[in-house]
This record gives sequence, C-alpha cells and structure tokens, in this order.
Amino acid sequence: MEKEFSEIHTKTKILQEIFSIPLDLFDFFLSNSIKKIEIIFLHLILWIHAPICKLLLNYLTLFYFQSSELESNIKLTDGLIFSFLIYPLGFSFLYIFEKYEIVFLENIDHPNNISVIFLAFFPFSASCIFWLLPKPLNFFGICFSIFVSLNNYYQALLNLKNLEKTKILKLFIIFFIIFFFFSFIFLTIFSYIRNS
Repeated sequence: MEKEFSEIHTKTKILQEIFSIPLDLFDFFLSNSIKKIEIIFLHLILWIHAPICKLLLNYLTLFYFQSSELESNIKLTDGLIFSFLIYPLGFSFLYIFEKYEIVFLENIDHPNNISVIFLAFFPFSASCIFWLLPKPLNFFGICFSIFVSLNNYYQALLNLKNLEKTKILKLFIIFFIIFFFFSFIFLTIFSYIRNS
C-alpha cells in the first residue's frame, strides 16, 4: 500500500514540476528515479482525455444550439478521430526523434546520452484539456503547449546537458525537418482517406 502511494506521489510530482520547475524534474529523471515506462504511461493517461474533452464539447454545443439552425452542421462525433490520433502520432514522431537525438549525442561524445524529450513534451500531452474549447481557441492552446514543450526541451539541453547553442540549433533544425516530413506524410494519408 505504501509503495503504491509513493508511486502515485511520484507521478503527480512529475505533472506538477513540469509546469513549475522543469529543470528540477529533469535532474530527478536523470538520477534514474523515474522509469521511461512510467513517463510513457502518464502520456497515455493524458491522451485518453482528448477525445473525452472533444466529445463533451460536441455534446454541450449540440445541447446549446439544439433549437437553432446550426443544429444540422454539428455532429456528436466531429473531431473525435483527429483528437484521438494527434497524440499517438506526436508520440511516434518524438520516438523517432529520440533515436536520432541519442545518436547525435553519441556522435559528439557527450557523457550523458539519455534523452529527455518525453519529459519535456508533457505540456503537449496535457494540452488535451484544450479540446474543451471551441475551434480557434483549442488550436492556439495546443500551439502554445508545443511552444512550452520546445522551451522545456531547449532548457534541458542547455542547462542539464551543457550543449553549445550551435549544437542545440543543429538538433532543432533536424527536429523540424523530421517534424515537417512526418506531418506531410500524415496529412497526405489523412486527406486521401478523407476524400475517398
């Protein structure tokens, strides 16, 4: 019972510190107090909330506009698949990039080649709550969470791994190249499925 309580306390500490003191959390992670599987499990728990929040928004919108002419344009299942798939696809991208990051750190003979990208991108997974907001606001909320995640990642590379800014810039350029390639493939497949 006490072990389960300490595990729950550790997981809630992760979620609290990523927003308040991310550098302390990265130190905690690098001291091997947190396992990678626990971080992946926390991401998964947060992702499950995205379609639930989207469904709740659709239901409230349907209920509110029930008597207006907008009723015919609103469906209960609008956006559920996208809200469900965006996080696992983002995680797949992070997984691919993590492998590149580890190889990059090994190539420059960095003593600490443990990736902190999964920890840095908790704000992105926590953005599932923004699916409760209407369309333009949820987009801006998710974009803001990506910016916060990238800032966390930058701070971890700069302060914990003591990388030079030019090497961080090189890593970020590769990050965006992989991201745009991954996005292009996803959007091409998504538009093909949607139009067929």
